[in-house]
Amino acid sequence: MKHIKMPAKGSIKLNILICTLFALLIVNDSLCAQDKPAIIPSSYDHWPILNSTGTKFSYSGNYFAYQIIDKKSGTNKVTFESVDQKWKSTFNSVHSFEITNLGSKEIGLILIKDSLWIITLGTKKVLLKTNVRNVTVSQPNGQEAYSVLKSQWILVNKKDKSTELINTKSENSLLFDSVEQTLFLRNNETPIIKSNTFLLRINQTLKVDTIYKFSSDQEILTRAIYSIAAQKFFILVYTPKQSKIVEIGKTSNILICDENIPGKFDMKLDPYSLSIADHDSTIIFNLLPQLNLKTNATDTSVTSLVIWSHLDNKISLNSDEVNGKDLKITYAYNIFKSELHPLENDSLVLTGTPSGEWAIINSRAQFEDPAGTLLKNKILEPIQLISVKGKGIIRPGIMRSTIRGMSPLTKNIVYLKDSTIFVFNTGNQTHYPILKVHNHTELETNEPPTVSIAGWSLDNDTVYLYSNYDILMVSCENKFPIINLTSGYGASNKIQFFLRTGQFDNKIQYADLKFLPAIDKKTMQHGFFSIYPGTNKKPTKLNFGPFYYVHIQQLSVLGSTPIQFPIKSRGSDRYIVTRSTVNQAPNLFFTKDFKHLTQLTFVKPEAKYNWMKSELIQYYLPNNIKINGILYKPENYDSTKKYPLIISSYQEQSQALNGYIEPQDLCTSCLPNITTYVSNGYMVFVPDIYRPQGNTFMGATETILGALEKLSKIRQIDMDHVGIVGCSFSGTTTEFILTKVKAFKAAVISSALANPISGFNMLTQSGLNSLWYQRGQGNFGVSLYENPQLYIDNAAILKVNKIETPILLMHTTNDDRCPIYDAIQFFVALRNQNKKVWLLEYKKGIHGVYGNDAPDFSMRMRQFFDHYLKEMPAPLWMTSKTKDPWSTIKNNQNLPLVNQQQGNTHLSH
Repeated sequence: MKHIKMPAKGSIKLNILICTLFALLIVNDSLCAQDKPAIIPSSYDHWPILNSTGTKFSYSGNYFAYQIIDKKSGTNKVTFESVDQKWKSTFNSVHSFEITNLGSKEIGLILIKDSLWIITLGTKKVLLKTNVRNVTVSQPNGQEAYSVLKSQWILVNKKDKSTELINTKSENSLLFDSVEQTLFLRNNETPIIKSNTFLLRINQTLKVDTIYKFSSDQEILTRAIYSIAAQKFFILVYTPKQSKIVEIGKTSNILICDENIPGKFDMKLDPYSLSIADHDSTIIFNLLPQLNLKTNATDTSVTSLVIWSHLDNKISLNSDEVNGKDLKITYAYNIFKSELHPLENDSLVLTGTPSGEWAIINSRAQFEDPAGTLLKNKILEPIQLISVKGKGIIRPGIMRSTIRGMSPLTKNIVYLKDSTIFVFNTGNQTHYPILKVHNHTELETNEPPTVSIAGWSLDNDTVYLYSNYDILMVSCENKFPIINLTSGYGASNKIQFFLRTGQFDNKIQYADLKFLPAIDKKTMQHGFFSIYPGTNKKPTKLNFGPFYYVHIQQLSVLGSTPIQFPIKSRGSDRYIVTRSTVNQAPNLFFTKDFKHLTQLTFVKPEAKYNWMKSELIQYYLPNNIKINGILYKPENYDSTKKYPLIISSYQEQSQALNGYIEPQDLCTSCLPNITTYVSNGYMVFVPDIYRPQGNTFMGATETILGALEKLSKIRQIDMDHVGIVGCSFSGTTTEFILTKVKAFKAAVISSALANPISGFNMLTQSGLNSLWYQRGQGNFGVSLYENPQLYIDNAAILKVNKIETPILLMHTTNDDRCPIYDAIQFFVALRNQNKKVWLLEYKKGIHGVYGNDAPDFSMRMRQFFDHYLKEMPAPLWMTSKTKDPWSTIKNNQNLPLVNQQQGNTHLSH
């Protein structure tokens, strides 16, 4: 028999006391939450938040600067501080600010109105300069705005047209009078100043050289570059009558001007286009059509007619495109051979700005109208590569849609073909298979296989690839076996790693890889790992938990506040990390090892309001696909109450489980602000949407049905008062869902498409819409003509008779992606079936509402949901006719009753 030892009496009393205190803490915390006010629209007026892109870190890693902004009021506060938090200086209403060096000191530059404050960081030394128009710090190559290299120059422009140029190394300065233009060369830090009709260059010893004399005061310097290899300047000079590119070496020489454009066509120099390719031997510029260009399509001096032809490369709603105003042709000039080469013509077009020796070109018709080309020709043409050095064109046989990326110097192109990642080397024109990709969806996380580029080695011969969870280091020519930098830990533990940890661009140095941010896809917690490249050692987990460290742009759709990736000081192994949680605003933390973090800022506007908490909800679809979703509950959640529920979605959002959602009128200009609704007594559920090819809308429906079943088991949710909301893609799926699901008391749908049949041939400002259905978010996989029944089956407009949910539609008149006539058709169809439907049409905005329209739509959406989900009285706009001219006219005339008996009609008296 097992002997059980009883605890001592004193121990029992201590345990009871601890339990009692713990219970009192919980009760007290709950009472505090009950006392907090709910968020209301006026709360948005003064909501301080950390500027997500405004943090700057000094070269030494000893100082940082950050900005707290209030978006609604437009006010801001900038603070400079030491990382040991022993020194701090704060400024209000700052126009711009920088951290840089001056001699051996690190300084802060703060421009407030026309006053420039120069502070020596860590001291009380302050210098004030007045009458300042702007201040500029030169940017060394590769520098990001928030991480400071040792800049060479500070340039202070004053309102009296004088300019002070300060050399940061020597601390000496020059003062120039009558300065018209100032700039730093784009590919190095040399300052260029235009004073009167002279162009001046200043070297490190403050020696001033006149390198060019303008022919008149009317000439404007728009661009300037410098070739280190050729030791020559190239400037672009503009006047309303003529532009020209001037080569400046020992003498100056006009390379090209509007009057000597090669070829016989009506084009001129683009006055704002001049760059140098990375190999430093070629300059790139554009030609534009003359303003008086006429085409066969339109001659408005004679008639208002526009002719549309099946022969046109592109059909467009934009008359400027018809008139050729958006056309351009790019040229390359070989500096050493003095040769000029066109990179485009009327049938071939560049797909991006050339930066290396080779540039991608494609059929102009295909590039301008890929959807129309695919429909007409059934196939798309492969890309071509053109040499900016004049070596001609090569045809690697790669489809543009399969390209995953190109190395910075265009040495290698990475693409996907037949479930294999290939690299095409532009030098030896060889295709190398480097990685096999599996093609099945991950059941556990509902993720299709993905391979994308994380970065490149400095020599461009090694590519770093994201492979679902892990990061691979791959030789572009198979010179060494694939190295899994994360040792397979990601795939085996469902941890997704990211490469940006203070790297300053996508050029990666293998020896510098130490720390990686990551997301646990099972729990959606965020944190950091240390890695050990070149060994078999598994990554080590560092700071990890219910935090938000990794922000992906898509996660902003439902409101998650953006945060910066960790930033590193250039002169030390010190980092600043931005972190938020669902109930803590983004703040800055200091670390050297990503394990121990010291909080630097303490922004917490949410503390005085009834906030919210989040919970990860997981469930399975009938095909065993696992779905993640976020359930948001009020901070003052009471388990004895029932709460109305709103389901909101947009593709996958569960990675933002711990993301902070700043209160504002709308999220993404069309969706409800989750924080505000939860603060006011709603629960909100955000599921990741299952999107199988060819069945995306039904996949979304199964996702929502599964959510309803899962949530029905939570007794605190009032399943008799459930609403749904969607915008754009999620609005389109919501329209379809409503034809299948009867559980909703109210639905709000914005900027959506209900008719895929007409939508397939829809012409928007961006071109034909067919690719959205075939290969985009619609994900049908085939065209309307290949499988018309698929489009019929997914057409919500053909099934409006099955919809029972009251609907509020919102659309903008000038929506450039989902034209308003689709929304009008859906509204009319619902109205003709005697359904409860309202359409809010806003005359301003494009694919969403902004300005004063945003709070208006936010208010009406809230009133709509409050009426149906909280049974509050309906507002007047929901109960009154909106287009009844008699409603304001006095009219009390009684007409006599007409009786009809056995075919005889007479007026009764």
